[in-house]
Amino acid sequence: MLINPALRPWELLPEHAGEQYNPATGERYHLSAADILETRQFEIETVAGGLPTTLFLDRGDEVIDYRIAEAIYRGIGELRLFDGGSHAFDHMTEAVARIRLLYESLLLKVG
Repeated sequence: MLINPALRPWELLPEHAGEQYNPATGERYHLSAADILETRQFEIETVAGGLPTTLFLDRGDEVIDYRIAEAIYRGIGELRLFDGGSHAFDHMTEAVARIRLLYESLLLKVG
């Protein structure tokens, strides 16, 4: 399961190069241009083996373009697209409900 995945971080991160501060941890770190370029090695153009997944996307994410993930995963898994929302993913309640249903269905198959 993926929630608003950043599938092209090398396009998103250049404006954030330099000294960074994580207010949640208090950590300071340096994000270099080389660090950003290294993310390119993780590019996903097609999903290997057509591995099915569930993808949750907020169309209103102001940082990540949901259409990139939608195009890559279309026809492979279940797309759950929510109108509005933001980069904070404002539809977590709905996503957790769906994840719980999927998990319970897997338990029924195993048990």
